[in-house]
This record gives sequence, C-alpha cells and structure tokens, in this order.
Amino acid sequence: MKSMKAPLIICHTCFAIALLLLAACTNEGQIYAKQHPELNPAQRKILATGKIPDGTAVAGLTRDQVRMAVGTDPYTFDRVGSEDVWIFSHKKAVAVDPTFANTPADSTLDKAHGYTETESEQKTPRMDVDVKTTVFFDGNIATHARTTEEKAQ
Repeated sequence: MKSMKAPLIICHTCFAIALLLLAACTNEGQIYAKQHPELNPAQRKILATGKIPDGTAVAGLTRDQVRMAVGTDPYTFDRVGSEDVWIFSHKKAVAVDPTFANTPADSTLDKAHGYTETESEQKTPRMDVDVKTTVFFDGNIATHARTTEEKAQ
C-alpha cells in the first residue's frame, strides 16, 4: 500500500508544477480579457497578444487597458489637434529574400511578442525593422491607431 502512495504523490506534484508553468505563460492582458466579457473580439485580441493593429480595433480601450496590452509605457507622449497621442516602438527582425537585396520576405520574426525562431529561420538573412505604433486618445478613450515600419538605422 505504501508503494501506491509514492506514485500518486509524484503524479499530483507533477500536475501542480504543470499548472504553475501554464499560469506563468499568461500575461496580464490575457487574464483581463477573460475577466471582461464586455470587450469586443478585436479588443480581446489586442489585450491577449499585445499587438495593436492599424485602424480602429483599439477604439474604446482606456489608457490603462492600452498600457496593459502593450506591457510598457509609451516612449513618447504628444498631442495632435484635440487628441493625445501615445507612441510605442520596438524592433523586429524581418526575413529578407536573398535573391533581392533589401526586400523583405513574407515571414516576420517578432521576438518582442513571444516568437521563437526555428533553426532554419536562424540561418535566414534578415534585417531589423523599427515598428512604431501611434495610439490616439479622445480623453481617456482610444479612438484609433497607426502602425508604421521602417528599416532600422
């Protein structure tokens, strides 16, 4: 009987460790999105992925929700007309088609958002790109965003 308890204890311990590891993989935005069913699908995606797309998908999120989604404060605060503007920036590596110099291929290697390269992708020529996301606010509420990419200097 004693030998049956040891495997059971080991199994329960492994299960508890697996749950802790799974919980460590979720970010604050993912947890928040699950707790707020009133958010629309585009807003949930922004909170879960930390990526703010070009356009109005961000519309309706508060400043705190945008900050939570991105995971950091903006590097620049500005004002355009009557709207406050937050500008976020990060670098990403873009695969370059070796047959055409300085031409990005279709795949994007964005480590800032949890992408892990395969061994063959590590050997693919690439260039760094600066990604700038500008979020516009009317008061405390986001109205839209613009995302631009340019070759890093």
